[in-house]
Amino acid sequence: MIINNKSRQVINYFLDRSFKQRLTDYPAVNAAGQGLTADMQGYMREIAGSDARATDLFDMFCHWLVAEKKHLPVGSRGERIHVSGGQVTATVPEDEHEDVAAPESAVTRESYKVQAALAEIGAKMRYQIWIPRNDRVKVLEQYPALRSVLLDELPLNYITTTLKTIEQIDVIWIRRHSIARAFEVEHTTAVYSGLLRMADLLSLQPDINIRLHIVAPDEKHNKVMREIKRPIFSSLEKGPLYRRCSYIAYSSVAELRNLPRLEHMNDSVLNDYEEFAEEE
Repeated sequence: MIINNKSRQVINYFLDRSFKQRLTDYPAVNAAGQGLTADMQGYMREIAGSDARATDLFDMFCHWLVAEKKHLPVGSRGERIHVSGGQVTATVPEDEHEDVAAPESAVTRESYKVQAALAEIGAKMRYQIWIPRNDRVKVLEQYPALRSVLLDELPLNYITTTLKTIEQIDVIWIRRHSIARAFEVEHTTAVYSGLLRMADLLSLQPDINIRLHIVAPDEKHNKVMREIKRPIFSSLEKGPLYRRCSYIAYSSVAELRNLPRLEHMNDSVLNDYEEFAEEE
């Protein structure tokens, strides 16, 4: 049976499952799709006026529903949220790159090291730490002591869409029931994903009071500064993203991690290492 992103989303939606786009999920999603098409084949052939294979008709239906009709609930069940102009439906995309079976690149390994370093800095400052579930094994390999302060669940009271967004942020420092700082480790060439996640968070919760940081290699300094000032990031309700989200270089994280007596400092020390994009 053909399984692609469109058919997987439709199978997840109708069967209320959460299959990911990875090879290890393929046998299960294929079996689920076969069962679904077997149940629907009579209806599909009647509507299509065709005796084509049920799986081919289902593939055509998935393409129509997702690509042509653009049916919003497919792929993620949307949640109604309030915005200045009324209500809209918001969804949180899945992170498809997080496939534990995929071989790691040197860049990916470096990003786990930076996540671990940020977690270690926060832990030494007596914060509890949040790491996305799909990253934990790799980050714990870099910093095993993290386990003692790693949160299993976020102690936050937000709507589901906001919580899903926050859960995907690379590193979060938390004290009691409040987020102190949130970090996106931006190792991709386009440096988009972290900026989009921060913008999503501020769009969902404009009044949220969190220090936001994009952490990227030193050589991507100019790239981050350009991208964070794109028009889409400058039209947020409470002001442009570049005023609320700063850049921290990989080298600065390494320097912070090696500061003597770090456990006696507070997080304001990061102010000396962060950089905001300049106003035009």
